[in-house]
Amino acid sequence: MHHETPKRAALIGAGMVAATHVAACAEAAGVTLHAIQSRSPDRARALADRAEALTGQPVTVHADLAS
Repeated sequence: MHHETPKRAALIGAGMVAATHVAACAEAAGVTLHAIQSRSPDRARALADRAEALTGQPVTVHADLAS
């Protein structure tokens, strides 16, 4: 029996395409959206809230790549 290790994904940017990526992560088996980084914290938080509603898993928001 083969078991895949769960994958954690992160998005860089919260632009127009990011919502599509949030939905894809929510639908993909074995993938959890872990974090979203964006220079626009409000947009990133809105996307994170959407992902959390779809999956029930917490998503962290980062304002820069260093955090």
